[in-house]
Amino acid sequence: MYRFSNMFMIFLMVSYLNNVNSVGGPKIRLKNLVHLPRGDFLCEVLEYLDEKVTLDVKFKIQEFWASEEYLFHTDEQMLLVAKYCPEIRKALFMYSQECCADLTILTNFKFLKDLDLWGGRFYGDGISDFLRTNGHQLEALSLVHVEEINKRAIALITATCTNLKKLDLTNCEFIENMEAEADGPFRDADRILGLENDREVNYLLKPMLDLHTIKIVSFCSADHVAFLLSLCINVKHIHIGMNTDISDQVWVKVLENNSLVKLETLSIQKCGTDMTMRGIELLLLHFDNLKSLKDLRYIEGVSESELRILELRVCEDNLDLVLGEENEIVRDPFSEEMARNMPQQGSIFEAFSQLWTSNWLPETRDTSKSSLDELMAGGSNESTRVVLQDIP
Repeated sequence: MYRFSNMFMIFLMVSYLNNVNSVGGPKIRLKNLVHLPRGDFLCEVLEYLDEKVTLDVKFKIQEFWASEEYLFHTDEQMLLVAKYCPEIRKALFMYSQECCADLTILTNFKFLKDLDLWGGRFYGDGISDFLRTNGHQLEALSLVHVEEINKRAIALITATCTNLKKLDLTNCEFIENMEAEADGPFRDADRILGLENDREVNYLLKPMLDLHTIKIVSFCSADHVAFLLSLCINVKHIHIGMNTDISDQVWVKVLENNSLVKLETLSIQKCGTDMTMRGIELLLLHFDNLKSLKDLRYIEGVSESELRILELRVCEDNLDLVLGEENEIVRDPFSEEMARNMPQQGSIFEAFSQLWTSNWLPETRDTSKSSLDELMAGGSNESTRVVLQDIP
């Protein structure tokens, strides 16, 4: 590695790094190293440098990957990464309260644009505080197994992450707005708090104009799905997971606030009977730029025959729309039984053989020139032999 001072990308496996001492020295000479895919050993190398090397080294590395061995990193490790790799732009970080005080530790990364965050509570562990400080930097945000997601959290994301292009909410805990069940003054107090919360949400709420991709794969109510999609004005790609309450009514509600005129691909991984062909027709009617509609086979409210009729319609009308995978074969749903009963197609040699050896005339089309008895008898009258000829 001494000779590769201009190297900007390197792939290293963990098995080669059992002896950190043998790697620490050469790393100092890779000052132009930018990409370190799956470099989950980075913290170990930086700890060695901080302990053994006195030089003021700054690397250009732009990617941080959580350790695949112990997963969670401490505050001290993240401070070292911020010290030696200040240009980190993409990070996969897994949070644990036992290792890290809270997620405001990520505020030290001033160039962070793509964050894949696993774990933590949106309010209790400082995600909201981090977004208030650094949210404007982010272009891609993925929250996985994050708790305390409600409308206020979504509104805060829209208010702070003004340059966001991709949003992924996977296996997150969505908190529903519960109706007050108490009586008397307690019920009135809960109602007042609810109104104040709604006012704050409306104040924070901003349309996500730059967002082109959204992924929702969490246990999520229809209200939250409609709320989220209504904010994605220019979205091009929507992926809905199997645990959402997506339905026809959700699309009706979304279209009341957002026409989704730029939507190109829509994937609905799985949903119940509340999503029907009526909802699919609604999508086709309003989304003129829709080019791909995936996973329709997993919608319980759409029957197999309805799906096949839709496939035929797309094919016959020559619509610029892909249903499912591009290599799927579209067949007429009403002709499958007939196709099963048809004899298998022979070779071209068998076809020619039939032309020359057949005693009767299956190609005869002008029935006025021959009777059925004559045809079955294999007559050779020239007036009855009308073979391979199109007769109007």
